Amino acid sequence: MYVCDVCEKSFSRGTALANHMKSHTNPRPTCETCNLEFNTPSRLTKDLATRSHKLKSEGQGLHSHFQNVIREISLKHLKSRQSDISQFVRENSNQIRTILNGQAPVKFKVIVKVLFRHNSDDDHITLPISTPYITKLDPISKTYMSQVKRDLTKEFEVLGEKFIASNWAFQEFRKIVVEVCKINVLSGSSFIDMPFKSVCYVNPKNEDNECFKWAILASLHGKGIRNPNRVSNYAQFIDEYNWEGIGFPTPIHQVSEFERNNSIAVNVYQLQRRENSVGDKREDFELKPLRISDDYLNEKRVHLLLLEGEGHWHYVAIKT
Repeated sequence: MYVCDVCEKSFSRGTALANHMKSHTNPRPTCETCNLEFNTPSRLTKDLATRSHKLKSEGQGLHSHFQNVIREISLKHLKSRQSDISQFVRENSNQIRTILNGQAPVKFKVIVKVLFRHNSDDDHITLPISTPYITKLDPISKTYMSQVKRDLTKEFEVLGEKFIASNWAFQEFRKIVVEVCKINVLSGSSFIDMPFKSVCYVNPKNEDNECFKWAILASLHGKGIRNPNRVSNYAQFIDEYNWEGIGFPTPIHQVSEFERNNSIAVNVYQLQRRENSVGDKREDFELKPLRISDDYLNEKRVHLLLLEGEGHWHYVAIKT
């Protein structure tokens, strides 16, 4: 039996060990388009010939257009041979939060590089799994990290099933990369219609930039009102709340100011289209958190939806 001094893998033949040692001493061939690592040049050549690689190559110009605003930050001293990706992310969540909490409002995604080994030889391949882009406006909370773990677990299960069926075995999680992209501060302003009809939302039809105010009032006082989408129904309640420090249109970072002024917890969500959906029905979308209040024990709680339109945003009340 021949054993590798570096990673303690064992081989029945000395030639197999010699080939394996190259993976420790020589840089692995890497595809410049896909950023995938391969143990042999032949594997890289096969990747270059695939249709998926050609599609990635065609999209490279799009990526380069954003090179000034996209940054990749690698976490340090990471590797794990445990196959529980949720545990792997949990162990490194403090590093992820530290990175993101040092950023201005951004969209981010978390990428995990996964190493697989082929069962018939000693070939390796490193593949990335990733969350979709998540909008981060406030300090990263447990809710954000729970979403990251759910998304990565789902992606890892799909990737694992695909590769196990092709005679590949999980070897280790090699690296976590946080990709961040700067965004403009989101501010709710003039009216935007809902993409679908639903009794679960109240969308006051404002003609000003004060949709945050009307959505708050609709959430707190809309129950039992005959025409809940008419802003004039809520004018009588305006002076019951302290709007000091709140600008109109209202940037989402000012929501915390409203919370402090009024002792009301405010959560903000956005609609995200479900994968492979093409329609405009309620089931084609799902709610994703944009901002979750730290005052989670407060029973007086408001839930808002922030809709995206052409060049502006709009707050809508979510019924509870």
